[in-house]
Amino acid sequence: MKVTLTNEDADILAHTSNTGRYVGEGHTLMALAQRGLLHDHGPQKLAGGAHYLTMTAAGREALSEWRAAQPKPPKAKRRSSQFQAWQSYCDANGRLSFPDFLKRLKEGHYADCVA
Repeated sequence: MKVTLTNEDADILAHTSNTGRYVGEGHTLMALAQRGLLHDHGPQKLAGGAHYLTMTAAGREALSEWRAAQPKPPKAKRRSSQFQAWQSYCDANGRLSFPDFLKRLKEGHYADCVA
């Protein structure tokens, strides 16, 4: 069953997936419970009267589908500015592997090489 999630719905489901529970109130939470994505255990004294919710199998499946449908970040291309900076560095200073150059670039070295 294909379920449409908003970013807010996905954030709530991701939080619930990571912590095993969600404690709160609100229309969005109750709507997710009515759709069968969360199980509402009702208001809990320990939670100050807020609702205690856990994720259902349908909620886990919907979150997995939502995550799979998200756009993937673009992959670095060989002609990226980092690759061009590495080539310039190697031309001026000798051979250094591209992965080592990227590692050192993340550490703050060679920042002047990349525009």
